Amino acid sequence: GNQWMDLQSAKCDSDKFTTVLKTGGNVITQPKRIRCVRRKCAFFMNPCTNCPGTPFTASEKWDQCSEFFCGKHTCTIFVNHLTQTQIDNAKLICKSVTNNIPTWNVEGMTINVESAKVECKS
Repeated sequence: GNQWMDLQSAKCDSDKFTTVLKTGGNVITQPKRIRCVRRKCAFFMNPCTNCPGTPFTASEKWDQCSEFFCGKHTCTIFVNHLTQTQIDNAKLICKSVTNNIPTWNVEGMTINVESAKVECKS
């Protein structure tokens, strides 16, 4: 029936909804109205801090990825510890984040670049 449970925590893990009761013990349930979904890529720091006026959109919803665009007629330079990669007019869409370093997908290209810092040149 509709019995209330006193929970210590609840989380989504591997598409299963797991609750920990305050009285102890895990309960793995699949409630009808709760869906476990993986949040899309959320990177919250502007990758180009010295680029005034460049659109950086931090993800605010679970189904939205963070995006960054230097602007039209610009060159985007990815800076990481190994190399510098340059791409013209690159619109970046966050694909994943590992240890606070995002992997950017370049829109319209089959290229992924791992870089926390981006520079824009016109």
